[in-house]
Amino acid sequence: MPQINIKTLKLDQEKKDLIAETVYETGKRIYGIPNIEIYFNEYDNCYIRGKLVANQTESILVELQGPVLDKAKRAEFCKEINEKIHMIMKGATGFKLCYFWDNGAENEFAGMNGRLFSEIFKNTH
Repeated sequence: MPQINIKTLKLDQEKKDLIAETVYETGKRIYGIPNIEIYFNEYDNCYIRGKLVANQTESILVELQGPVLDKAKRAEFCKEINEKIHMIMKGATGFKLCYFWDNGAENEFAGMNGRLFSEIFKNTH
């Protein structure tokens, strides 16, 4: 059964419910599996570049653990989750980034703001 961990600063219950619902619906469609566990890991503080981010949800990390998806499905998941989370977080002070992580540390398995790192970095070499 796939497991999705969402790491963020503390969110109100309404936003968590909306994020969980949209992540579940996207995951169910892309994985083709109806049973998906979703966990929120919420934190009091966030530091970016060693500096405290003052009580703002600047980013959300969506981490997948489960069957490995092919690159096209990872890219689709990354793009769709990014769009939907940005819609849910619209108006949240300082919200900028939605990170995506799928079973690995390589550029093929991670993304940011709707694109896999492999696509972001492919023209930089």
